[in-house]
Amino acid sequence: GTHRWPSPSRPRRTAPESTPRPGTLTVGVTVLTQEVPAQQGEVLVVGHHLDPTTLDPFGTTTAAFQSVFAQIVEQLVVFDAERAVVRPWLATSWRWLNPTTLEMQLRRGVSFSNSEPFDAAAARYSLELLFRAAPYSAWTQDLVRSVETAGSHTIRIRLVRPSAFLLPLLARGSFVVPPRHHQEVGPARFAQQPVGTGPFILSEWSKGARIVLDRNPRYWGGPHPLRQVIFRVIPDDSARVIALQAGEIDVALNAPITHLNRLKIDRNLKVIAAPGLRKFTSFFNTRLDTPLRDRRVRFAMNLAVDRVSIVQRVFGGQAQVLPGHWILPQEFGYNPNLKPFPFDPARARQLLAEAGFPNGFETQLTYTVGRYPLDKELGEIVAGYLEAIGIRVRQRPVEYGEFLRLRSAGQLGPIHQWGLLVPPDAHFSYSLFTKGSIYRFHDYSDDWDDLIVRAASELDPCRREAIYHRLAVISHEDPFGIYLIAPGNLYAVRANVRGLTPRFDEVLWLYGVAK
Repeated sequence: GTHRWPSPSRPRRTAPESTPRPGTLTVGVTVLTQEVPAQQGEVLVVGHHLDPTTLDPFGTTTAAFQSVFAQIVEQLVVFDAERAVVRPWLATSWRWLNPTTLEMQLRRGVSFSNSEPFDAAAARYSLELLFRAAPYSAWTQDLVRSVETAGSHTIRIRLVRPSAFLLPLLARGSFVVPPRHHQEVGPARFAQQPVGTGPFILSEWSKGARIVLDRNPRYWGGPHPLRQVIFRVIPDDSARVIALQAGEIDVALNAPITHLNRLKIDRNLKVIAAPGLRKFTSFFNTRLDTPLRDRRVRFAMNLAVDRVSIVQRVFGGQAQVLPGHWILPQEFGYNPNLKPFPFDPARARQLLAEAGFPNGFETQLTYTVGRYPLDKELGEIVAGYLEAIGIRVRQRPVEYGEFLRLRSAGQLGPIHQWGLLVPPDAHFSYSLFTKGSIYRFHDYSDDWDDLIVRAASELDPCRREAIYHRLAVISHEDPFGIYLIAPGNLYAVRANVRGLTPRFDEVLWLYGVAK
């Protein structure tokens, strides 16, 4: 029968009776003797496209890494799988005491897998780690005055100023870790051996090969139907598909769109698709002295690209066209009044001539290769469309590590293309492009930054949304990039895998999965 996994709002239920047998689990430096249920339940093997460099929840915002540690380390609140709605998890409820104080009630009767209690002190310790964490600093800087406990299972977050994005921020990063253990082993050791309250416990990590998670027999929601989850690192797209068809793995993450038809006709498999949030854009650097400084040129380049054709012919219909600005329909702050840029090469050439470039000009496009599905192909296609309106493009395809190095060195050139994934609230998108941000390559007037700051502390959702609509208009009329597409997320799974729901944030969520 179908195993009903407890929803976050349901009360704790006790684990079913089973015959205990002793076992040992090494966690950091602590060896715990546990009562392990009889080895019922199945093993799920996941083909993963990336080998995590860290499993520290505060050391990364990479969804592919979180897909592993999300089964081990849980959050206070989480996003809904397909909407920008915040759901309870280890925090069961919350309320604003005033515009700068959020109070949260915490779930009782929960322990970490090393037997430390989950309580207000653990939540406070973990939130303080989040608010100091470098990957989150663009959003947390000068935001929080203090985190306080108010009883054993109540915490209060006191802010420097009102924040409309605090709850979405917590839905992205409010991971909870055991304070005593975290302090004993230190962040570097914890990053290799994370401990949490989740349904699984890390038991093995062979770098570049596999990560093994064993069921946590004392999970607060009752033991997971799966006994074990094995992540096999298979970076090559074709190799992942072959392993899936051969029955060596049960789930292929980041299933390649190029294999979609082959996957669909295999009766032993299911393909699960969901809209994605990763926004591919060719970003302009208007600080360099090039024709891109002219708004008409940037507008022309947006008209030069046939996004609908890219979605249909290259991505098999499994992608969305960016809507003429940088916020998708499933994100808070989307402006429905703006339409995607039409494909109009004639008008594009006319705009280039008006800007003084009737014969086009030369530029360079740097793009990632092998980091995302079809990223190289997308770079080549965009270059081809620009060539068709007379812009001569020097293509610079680079692997992701080199891309990041060039970015740090300020050497990405006049145009760089990649896909950014941020939480589904317009604040997280627009705040990337404020003054001083490493993502900002095109400068707007002070109005732009003022609107972003205003929206961040506007607690009325309607007024806040209206501000984001204005920002959308600015970024449409004066584009900071060629707004391209948001590919869907594809999971290919064996037909006997049940309950896998893809999330638009690309994080693998195994809580409802059984075989």
